[in-house]
Amino acid sequence: MKSYTEILNLIKPVVEDEGFELFDVDLPVGQNRRLTIYIAAKKGSAREVQLDDCAKVSRRLSHLFDVELDLPGKYVLEVSSPGINRRLRRVEHFQDAVGEHVKIVFDNDSGKSETVSGAILECSDSALKMREDVHQSDIEVSLAAIRKARVDFIFDS
Repeated sequence: MKSYTEILNLIKPVVEDEGFELFDVDLPVGQNRRLTIYIAAKKGSAREVQLDDCAKVSRRLSHLFDVELDLPGKYVLEVSSPGINRRLRRVEHFQDAVGEHVKIVFDNDSGKSETVSGAILECSDSALKMREDVHQSDIEVSLAAIRKARVDFIFDS
């Protein structure tokens, strides 16, 4: 089976040819036989991902996967936008989320799991700095220590 990176590299040209960016991929694991491809509007584009766009990308990828992808067993292909509370996994996800409110779960210096919410102030290739909500203090978190992260969109009331 191809690796996560190989699958990203296989999918990326098709998604970009349709005018979108490849945001992420969830590979089928165990009982979950769903291969989910997340596409997003290109940076600076006013175009939003629509259902018809997902269907068109899905059709193109389905043909490609029949030839190029070696996934054992049957799987369901799903193409979607990452959504407003999108998951953050790769370095570029965190860098693109600078200024946004996020919720992260990470292993702190003593090895215990910690959950914090706040705005990302800056992000390098190895760590992010954020203003955490509870104490209104700046903290730095190694990207390698992050177990889960999502944009935590706050609707103004």
